Amino acid sequence: MPNSGALDLVSTAEIARMLGVTRQRVQQLAKTTDFPEPAATLSMGSVWHTGDIRAWAAATGRALAAPPPG
Repeated sequence: MPNSGALDLVSTAEIARMLGVTRQRVQQLAKTTDFPEPAATLSMGSVWHTGDIRAWAAATGRALAAPPPG
């Protein structure tokens, strides 16, 4: 049974799959001023709220290549 209180977070790897780009491209996009701020920065890297990434993709005309995980 899924944890209903779990946060819906994605890393650069998941964002790359969602957008159909490389993780390196996601890292480049994350440095732009219009990319969402990370929800948290962990030792493994930054994570973002899936909804923020979906909204950003829609606002910038980027089609999602794959659904977010989960």
